[in-house]
Amino acid sequence: MAAKVVEEKHGFCSLCKSRCGAIYTIEDGRLTGVRPDPAHPTGAAMCPKGRSAPEIAHGTGRLTTPLRRTNPKSDPDPGWVPVSWDEAMGEIAEKVAAIAAESGPEAVAFAVATPSGTMVSDATEWIERFVRLFGSPNTVYSAEICNWHKDVAHAFTFGAPIAPPDYANAGLALLWGFNPAKTWLAQSAALSAAQANGTKLAVVDPRRSTSALRADHWLRVRPGTDAALALGLAHLLIEDGGYDEAFVRAWTNAPLLVRADTGRFLRASELPDGPAGSAGDAGSAGAAGFAVFDEETGGVRAYDTARAAHRPERFALRGSRPVTLRDGSAVDCAPAFEHYARACAAWPPDRVAATTWIPEREVRALAAEIAAAPSVTYYGWTGSGRAPTPPRPSGPWPPCTR
Repeated sequence: MAAKVVEEKHGFCSLCKSRCGAIYTIEDGRLTGVRPDPAHPTGAAMCPKGRSAPEIAHGTGRLTTPLRRTNPKSDPDPGWVPVSWDEAMGEIAEKVAAIAAESGPEAVAFAVATPSGTMVSDATEWIERFVRLFGSPNTVYSAEICNWHKDVAHAFTFGAPIAPPDYANAGLALLWGFNPAKTWLAQSAALSAAQANGTKLAVVDPRRSTSALRADHWLRVRPGTDAALALGLAHLLIEDGGYDEAFVRAWTNAPLLVRADTGRFLRASELPDGPAGSAGDAGSAGAAGFAVFDEETGGVRAYDTARAAHRPERFALRGSRPVTLRDGSAVDCAPAFEHYARACAAWPPDRVAATTWIPEREVRALAAEIAAAPSVTYYGWTGSGRAPTPPRPSGPWPPCTR
């Protein structure tokens, strides 16, 4: 008998977004084994789904060719008939092209599987490019209920989707509704390595998840009250000066003035004529610029966010005062940070504890940990983007039962 030809190939598991590095064993062209690849950046571990790759690849029920339905959809027997890939793609292309020619590309809808738990993740961007080139605005995604808010809420709030956490360089890792030990093994391995080097871990989760088991702080938030906890933590950080004020002034919209009458940012073009700032200073007074309180001069000046601010420490974060406009009228304005601080101040620790069911001492302890950490990395998932702040009930707040 001829000896088996055994090969080992390095790659990664594509069955979820973790993309765990793996070594695959091939015997006579057949996948027979898979194990983690420690030399790969994400190869520290593999889940049971990844380890079952040989069963998936060679399962007797796996489809290996496209199928064409030959009976009506009302028939219990679809009458599937195998066809070639070229035939299937040619027929589909012909049909969608005919629909587009007759009714416009908007008449065609595309469905895409979840990028989080299937092999489509590596192809999602290419699929989207094809859909946009085709001309259809209709894309139906099959994402998990926990996924969309994570991407969309952060994109609308910060201008970009949430970035991967940098566990290795963090003094504190804050996981909010995120359990990488069960959903993202590559991150779980990176977090474990960081903890071994001294990174502390805080977990916000109603369940005592696998990640929460090894956390320094586990905040068992009442479902639906995540926003109250976030506001309460921010209030403590602002009240005690535990936030990075220099960063807030220079890299956020916190100093930008908000009009009290419209709730919109005050534009530099609304200010009386005056000298424009220099290229390295507050920026131009064009329509694209905004306005800030200059604590050094005591006046209001233009601030173009497209340029690097010179000495941002001079821009006020707090207070409210009237501002004279170009037409001679006056309107009360306050920095965006002032509005944020007021919203947070409405959630002192006792109210947060009563609403979230988290003991006040635990809320204060996490706020202190955040303030003390030289750097904090954060990742949020389930809960943080789809849990509204509950309205205040009438009467006194109920006592905390935990």
